[in-house]
Amino acid sequence: MLVAAGLVLLAGAAVPARASNDPGCTDSSRGCVIAAAQSYLDAVRTHSGAHVRLAPVIKRTRNAGEKTPETQYYAEDEMRASLDHDEDQTLDVHSAQFYVDGDQVVAFYLIEASYAEGGQQAAQTWLAERFHVTGGLIDEMEAIFFFAPGVTRTERGWPAPAAEPADSASAHDPTWCEDTSRQCLQLAASSYLDAQVRHDNYASARLADAARRTLNGTTTASSRAGVTTVEAPFGPTVTQARNVRWYLDTSTGDAIAFGAFDHQVGAHLTTLLAAQRLHVRYGLVDEIEQIVWPLPGTTPAPTGWES
Repeated sequence: MLVAAGLVLLAGAAVPARASNDPGCTDSSRGCVIAAAQSYLDAVRTHSGAHVRLAPVIKRTRNAGEKTPETQYYAEDEMRASLDHDEDQTLDVHSAQFYVDGDQVVAFYLIEASYAEGGQQAAQTWLAERFHVTGGLIDEMEAIFFFAPGVTRTERGWPAPAAEPADSASAHDPTWCEDTSRQCLQLAASSYLDAQVRHDNYASARLADAARRTLNGTTTASSRAGVTTVEAPFGPTVTQARNVRWYLDTSTGDAIAFGAFDHQVGAHLTTLLAAQRLHVRYGLVDEIEQIVWPLPGTTPAPTGWES
């Protein structure tokens, strides 16, 4: 779900008739938490909230702008009503892939929409959305998205990696772990985020020589050298990272980080909300998928998920 430029939320609307919510599975297995998240994506695609696996109360933010910090909570029926809204111009939801860490699941996906009545015609939205699932039901939703008017039907575009990497961590440091354990994912991925605020041209990051990076669907680097050359938007003007939370999928070798970066240029401050997927192979990051949304202001913007 998006803000005014995207999908329309009708808070407090009358609740339409609907089928009862069958939560299906109620455990915290990988399949169950993905099924809950998939039910939400299906609802966005079909404009029907009847069968979304929702808890009685859901906390939600979308680019940190959902209501106010005190009122980020929605009743189940209110959320269903927003999904049923007949002015929703979503045409398709596609290219979804899910990354699971216990009862947390992050979906990276795309929405196609048409806003002809608003004069914007086609638009595509890139999303990273985190769902917390309890007993088979969604009780938290956190979306970071980038809205692109005039763009339509591009794909996420992450082909399967080659059978063997161009290099491995041991080529840089023989003591470095090279598996997909939680510890190894965290160490490799954290080295990249640390470098974003260290301003060392990513010299300290555990990057594969063939590392590829995209920002809001656009390829910004296709090699380690490219990553170190093109720092934007995480360059020398980034002063700090805040409220970073990690979700580690040992089955796929992916580490997902949600957080905020403060970007200071003179008197101008921008909070960069960022969801970053870092794929790790043999202890090195070889894929970086970034979805970033700027929030200009005079003070650091809250994410809504401060500890």
